[in-house]
Amino acid sequence: MASQPDPPADPQAAPSQLFDSYVYYAAEAARIAREACQGKDGLVSRIKELETELEDLRLGHQKAVRSARDAQKQLDIGDQVVFCCLDGDGCIFERSLIQKGREGGREAAKRLIEHIHDYAIERGYRGQLSIVVHIFVNKVGLSKVLQACGIADEATFSTFLLGLNAAHPLIVVSDVGPSKEASDAKINSSIRLFAKFPSTKLILAGAAHDGGYAHLFSELETESPQLAEKVTLLKSYTDLAFEIKRLNLRTTSFDGLFEAKKLVSYATLGTPSMPPTTPRKSPAPPPTTPGGVFKTPKMVKKDSYTGNNSTVKKTNAAIGAAWAEPDEFRRDDGFTKVVKLRPIDPSKPLHKQVPPVCNRHYLLPPCRDGDACRYGHQYALTTAQLLELRQNAKKSPCSYALKGKECKVEDCPLGHTCPRGKDCRFGTKCRFNAPGTSFFAHSARGPLIRSA
Repeated sequence: MASQPDPPADPQAAPSQLFDSYVYYAAEAARIAREACQGKDGLVSRIKELETELEDLRLGHQKAVRSARDAQKQLDIGDQVVFCCLDGDGCIFERSLIQKGREGGREAAKRLIEHIHDYAIERGYRGQLSIVVHIFVNKVGLSKVLQACGIADEATFSTFLLGLNAAHPLIVVSDVGPSKEASDAKINSSIRLFAKFPSTKLILAGAAHDGGYAHLFSELETESPQLAEKVTLLKSYTDLAFEIKRLNLRTTSFDGLFEAKKLVSYATLGTPSMPPTTPRKSPAPPPTTPGGVFKTPKMVKKDSYTGNNSTVKKTNAAIGAAWAEPDEFRRDDGFTKVVKLRPIDPSKPLHKQVPPVCNRHYLLPPCRDGDACRYGHQYALTTAQLLELRQNAKKSPCSYALKGKECKVEDCPLGHTCPRGKDCRFGTKCRFNAPGTSFFAHSARGPLIRSA
């Protein structure tokens, strides 16, 4: 760049200096104009490049939008999957269905599919719906509970599951065995897998009864709210598990399909299963005679046990498990009373347990004294212990028979005959004695009569 000439001190006196200044500024103007034109060409070229890239992106975006729209249209035209996953140990089908065996299984499947379809329509899903149902159950464990509660025997429950499994091609009933972890893992993995499928529109999770599933739903809400939005909790019991209540989850229930309250029985702590029994309807309070004597439920099958000059009859109401009807444990406030059982102290006989074992509670339920009874109701008795209890009970005289009244109790567990018979060494002090007699025989259903 040329050095700028010094301006003249007197413009009128130095015209040559003015010319030099003019030349300088003209050259600078030309340089600036030239540099400006050179930058413009670069900017124009860059603008053209960006416009080309923008057009390519615009065309690519339009193509992606069309592809997504076509894919969504194909999904809408194709199957929309509704997945229902049930924990069968908590979602127990209504007892009247189980008692029908195979036909009950088919009816349960039909009701379940109808309820799921109606709920999907209610949620706004239209078109072709493919309903997939997976049921995970501990077959042996649940069968024992159903037997102990007098709902159905093992054979009836097995045929019910067969009917349920065969009633619909997309209903799968899986026996996971006694491991709780196996059931949890299968339900957890199944829900996560189906939630990821774009075709899965709705998931019904029958796990609202177990707080152990709270972590699954909590993780889904945290990791992928969009996937968690597909999930609806299916309630079987009236109340949710405490841990589930704290989660903000959508819930629904299917009326008339599942048992509304938890089944409570004493078939725990390794108690052997009951002999097969004919299924019966849900339990009702035992009828009474005008004298106020409770009758036991009608027996279905009888066996006998012989010992010590007496015949001890055992029925499906007592042998195999010490049980009580579920209704005994349902309170008016809707909650279920859960009884924690304890094993017998093997070092002591039954009558010396603390408290002693209640004969009526285990042999002729329910005990009329209920929670106020001074004898024990919270023992888990084995088959051998129940036989021992029944045999011991025969050593205690029936109060009605002692009073000369007819015993109205079918298969009364108490004694109607002195177990020692003519060999009784207590004479008039025998507990089976009445005034003027020393030993007794007893007819099957009549009052005590004196023996010669």
